[in-house]
Amino acid sequence: MQHHIDTYKKILGLENSKFSEIKHEDAIVAVVYLIENNDGAAFILKVCEQVGHYLREVHFLKQLQGIAPVPRVINAVEPSSEIHSAVLM
Repeated sequence: MQHHIDTYKKILGLENSKFSEIKHEDAIVAVVYLIENNDGAAFILKVCEQVGHYLREVHFLKQLQGIAPVPRVINAVEPSSEIHSAVLM
């Protein structure tokens, strides 16, 4: 499986958005992208290669919402045989 950005764009309705990979030495469990819309809105997409990392990410982000300053989960892409799971924040 690979990170098929065009597939994520279609699934998430972000076909006209710019995706830029964020290189970060602490990003060890996911590949992270900055997404910029034409209207200036910005989002983060975390693509998790391991299902367990994805499940924990979504679980804790939702559990900590309103308790701690965590990003809001806007959408999530379930893993399949074609693509890795992803979290749009």
